[in-house]
Amino acid sequence: MAALDFPDNPATGDLYGSSGTVWRWDGARWASTAGAAGARGVVAFQEILGSVAGIAGGAWAQTGVNVTFNAVAGRRYQITYTGALDSNHGAAIPAYLGVYNAGTNTQMHATGGDLTANPADGSTRYWNGVFSTNALSGTVTLRLMCYFGAGTGNVFSAAAGVPAQLLVEDITYEAGTSGVLGPNDMSRGLAGRPAIVTADQGGFTGSNAAMSGFNIGVNIVSGRMYELSWLVSTKQDATGGYQTILASLDGANLVIVQAWCPATAQATYGGVLNFVGGPSVYGMPNILEGAGKIINLLGRTSTGTMTIGSGSLNNGRLACKDVGPIPP
Repeated sequence: MAALDFPDNPATGDLYGSSGTVWRWDGARWASTAGAAGARGVVAFQEILGSVAGIAGGAWAQTGVNVTFNAVAGRRYQITYTGALDSNHGAAIPAYLGVYNAGTNTQMHATGGDLTANPADGSTRYWNGVFSTNALSGTVTLRLMCYFGAGTGNVFSAAAGVPAQLLVEDITYEAGTSGVLGPNDMSRGLAGRPAIVTADQGGFTGSNAAMSGFNIGVNIVSGRMYELSWLVSTKQDATGGYQTILASLDGANLVIVQAWCPATAQATYGGVLNFVGGPSVYGMPNILEGAGKIINLLGRTSTGTMTIGSGSLNNGRLACKDVGPIPP
């Protein structure tokens, strides 16, 4: 660990970071912010890798992904969530993923859409959401919930290797800082330059995971959490296909999008996924510590060919952000 070199003459609220830890000057001393209520950065996190099966339609159901934390009144918290939904219903049905405040039994946010009845993809869809609020205080329990419009054998987080996640971060602006901390204190900030694809990336065939052209080099610090975000547009040829987008994290491929795309149709996918640097914790994805680690997006289709980010399609974006130390 590098020797600490705290700044001279700090103002109250000033922050200093070294080796993955951030300290705040409280007017009398430098105090570590790790795990402290009222400190910016990761506040709470949970992930599951298994499935919840047999969910009946027509009502919101618990997924087993929950977090509890102490919220400070007036501070702003950002909540990010992700999960997979699957239905064996014989027709297209609406399905949603959302976050509930268990204490007040109120829905805070939701995202979703129709699950198709196409048998080739098992109707699996992957949903992501992010929102912020400054209306929380005291002990707060948030629950990741799901809703299906019909059926009795619906499944949450059905696909192997795709984690369901619920992450809470304190993103409060503080006097004496830029509001979003930069790379010098190793807190929030880009871990690598965003990659923007403008060239034709077509010709993906069969079940092979072909490079989409989206790639980014990042510097990873052990014990810190990172947020990967992406936006990608695709087009299917004259044959409908089951499209899959994967994130290659240090050589390990994780499915982040799976959806049926009809013949000649276009689709746009976007979302976020959290991972850690160094040895894996919570069972979540991890990338070994080091400089210049490469993250790629891969694409494939079950039949026919697909094109990514070209012609009339929107350009894509891939970015990686350091969101702070792993919560205790």
